[in-house]
Amino acid sequence: MMHEQFETITEKEEATNAEYEHAVHVCVAASCLSAQSDVLKESLEKEVARTGLERRCRVKGVGCLGLCSRGPLVEINGRSAPDAEMEPQTLYQNVTADNAADIVDAIAKEEVVEELVCDTNTPFFTRQTKIVLENSGKIDPERIEEYVAVGGYQGLLTAVTEMTPSDVVDEIVTSGLRGCGGGGYPTGLKWITVAKAEASQDKYVICNA
Repeated sequence: MMHEQFETITEKEEATNAEYEHAVHVCVAASCLSAQSDVLKESLEKEVARTGLERRCRVKGVGCLGLCSRGPLVEINGRSAPDAEMEPQTLYQNVTADNAADIVDAIAKEEVVEELVCDTNTPFFTRQTKIVLENSGKIDPERIEEYVAVGGYQGLLTAVTEMTPSDVVDEIVTSGLRGCGGGGYPTGLKWITVAKAEASQDKYVICNA
């Protein structure tokens, strides 16, 4: 995939998002799924259809919204103007399928279901700075197009189209990236070692998933 294709995907996703006044993000990560957030998402979709809000309100599953102990979590996003980006407005906690009608009715009336509101001004939220997980809770983890639209794979694209293998290794070394194991072994040192191995030797990638 070339830069132009990435740009086309991004433009299409942005145009789709601009069609909606509200986005309802339902956490579908493991913890919330275990509390039936998939059933909740389906109920919200049915309520949106029942109330005729399909063209104003979009329901979608997203990655972890953070406070697993209070799941299922639902975040209501909106924008104040047609060309404005979606901004988080309200986070709901301990939501069930029975709450779907109240949530959708509140969206239609520009109100909030007070008894479900989760306070995001607590240290748990305010002391966090998401880096690797900056898009978790914002995009659908099952749609690669949404990841591309927020800049996903740009680093890979640059590495493949603009950098030499040694440039890539140097970048990894400079980054200071380390393994997540107890030893914290430098990833760059691993890559240098493999790169120096004879080209005729078999090389293996072992991924602990």
